[in-house]
Amino acid sequence: MGTLRGATKTSTYRNANGVYLKMMNFRAIDPAFIRQGKVGMVSGAELEKKIWAEFAADDQARKAAVADIKAAARLAGTSDGRIAELTDEEDEWEATEGGITYRQHRRYERSHGLARRKRDAVRASKGALRCEVCDLDFEERYGCMGADFIEVHHKKPVHTMKPGEKTKLADLALLCSNCHRIVHRKIIPVSLDELRTNLKKP
Repeated sequence: MGTLRGATKTSTYRNANGVYLKMMNFRAIDPAFIRQGKVGMVSGAELEKKIWAEFAADDQARKAAVADIKAAARLAGTSDGRIAELTDEEDEWEATEGGITYRQHRRYERSHGLARRKRDAVRASKGALRCEVCDLDFEERYGCMGADFIEVHHKKPVHTMKPGEKTKLADLALLCSNCHRIVHRKIIPVSLDELRTNLKKP
């Protein structure tokens, strides 16, 4: 973004990694992040706190700033304000994929049996497995390929649970894949009521 404002790329120009580290500085003062028992990069300066204080409580200002940044990113590299089109050479870009890598992850335990019981209970009481937000029935949409398919969502994020904490069927919700992904776009998942409110009907 700096180059769009005429900045010169010097040795101290912030690259993508530098921007990422700056975001980690903000996480260190983000109450939602801290409530999960996590910490960000604590090496931030007073400027981060000042920026956080300015934007954290002002949704309109924050959304306007985000819109400006996105617009500038879309127009990057053009001199007349038009969105750049892919050149023939760029349209032929390719990358090597399909290799095998091994990674070690920490995963939170989930009960697959409990998820199955939730599906069975809803099917028995309502006769179908529908998304609790958008009402999608996979079998209606995809025929036999979608039969008995729907995702099970924990209303309380699993990563916030203490070891041994119990989950009841009422703590679970049935969601289609799209709604489930949208719910989890934020560190603290949005509530189903909030998602229903934002759902745009066709």
